[in-house]
Amino acid sequence: MSYVAQRREIDALTDIKLNGRIQMMPTFFYDYEEGDLRRDISAKPYYFKDGAATMCTDASTFYLSKWRAEWMTRRVLSKDDGVNFMVLRLADVYLMNAEANIELGNLAEARTRIIDVRRRAFADASAAEAPVNAAASAEELTTLLRTERAKEFVGEGIRRWDLMRWGILKETLDQVDLDLDMLRRREGRYADVRDVIYYKDNGEGGFDIYGFNRDEDDAPAGYKTKTKWIRYASKSSESSSFENFIGKVQFDANGNATDELVGSVYYHLDGLDTHIRQVMPIMNVILASCQNALTNAYGY
Repeated sequence: MSYVAQRREIDALTDIKLNGRIQMMPTFFYDYEEGDLRRDISAKPYYFKDGAATMCTDASTFYLSKWRAEWMTRRVLSKDDGVNFMVLRLADVYLMNAEANIELGNLAEARTRIIDVRRRAFADASAAEAPVNAAASAEELTTLLRTERAKEFVGEGIRRWDLMRWGILKETLDQVDLDLDMLRRREGRYADVRDVIYYKDNGEGGFDIYGFNRDEDDAPAGYKTKTKWIRYASKSSESSSFENFIGKVQFDANGNATDELVGSVYYHLDGLDTHIRQVMPIMNVILASCQNALTNAYGY
């Protein structure tokens, strides 16, 4: 019940409250290409309270929304979240095939399989194909494939294992720290991210949102305005939930923001291998009920 948009009360669609604790990083949301339909299917910045959708305060909260209750064909119960168990993902088969072909040097075949996945995600076929065809080397195609797996399977519980088997878990999480700080300051590739978004009731229990694409400057008539969507404090007295989310801005003696990074995206201790540390321990409640049949063996 953590992999959905938050529903703070039991309502017409559910017999339980949905806590929505597993969320998408805001940087990841803004890294989707414009026109990629998976972005707005996979995440949304609003929750449900008193039976109505409510916009989140700012960009710190993007709830996963692939398995939203309003799309379910049966009522969400305490022991039935409405989602059928996924045995096999065809997109995973295609992208595994592409990865193997890259390793074998069959780049043309790898491009075909990646494009097969992307064509479903883009209404414009040329937008789906262009970045793949532009990847000239195995290294470039590998980078693109790894990004594609992240976007296709976000929230499905396989990203960490992908990063571990590629041996890039720590460097990827370190980059998230850098990216979050960049987004907070609206610099680099996030320089043109808008600090104002617009929204209106879509008549289906949610919102139509305008302003997430970089060229969406002025909303059509009928939209409400939410300012300070991405807030960056220029003085120590200013703050926002977005800044609290990634760590408060540090200030020098003159009140200028410093370049100190967050360093808190993942759990780590000095001297320990981050790759090992990121294998989640078995929870105590499970250990206590297994009659000593299980133990943690990862240094916890």
